[in-house]
Amino acid sequence: MDLVATCASLRCELEKLEGKLSLGEDINLDVFGRLAGHYRRICEALGIERRKRVLPSVEDYVASLTDEAAT
Repeated sequence: MDLVATCASLRCELEKLEGKLSLGEDINLDVFGRLAGHYRRICEALGIERRKRVLPSVEDYVASLTDEAAT
């Protein structure tokens, strides 16, 4: 199995466990932590970096809509 497929599988498992947490279900936090660690290391090996998403302020968004409507 290649690293990309492994990374995708780990992400799916993490999403499944996060979904259980959001429903208030118990999960094995040791397994969750290990999966997260492996996922992070594989992402690093693949050159995938986390980036902070920068969203516009409400004012900037409304101004952009106004600008688009004027054109």
